[in-house]
Amino acid sequence: MSKVILVVTGFVAMGLFIAFAQKRQKAEHIRLQGLLPSPGQVPTDEDVKRLAEAGEKISAIKIYRQIHGGGLKEAKEAVENLAKGPSGSVE
Repeated sequence: MSKVILVVTGFVAMGLFIAFAQKRQKAEHIRLQGLLPSPGQVPTDEDVKRLAEAGEKISAIKIYRQIHGGGLKEAKEAVENLAKGPSGSVE
């Protein structure tokens, strides 16, 4: 029984490690495309707009919330408006 628990724990840990590595890799890929500011730079509404237009809505929502605070729903709506095109604006 304890071997089963040990094996399951190992698989969970490996899964978490892989998920974290993929998340880091995705963020670095977006940064290399010029869609995210460099580490240490303060994100701006232009960063949110670039991400939204590039289809990176989840990253855009995270940055929007860093800048403006507020809730997830508000940030999602703002990013969706930006992704629609030039008539969208960050409030």
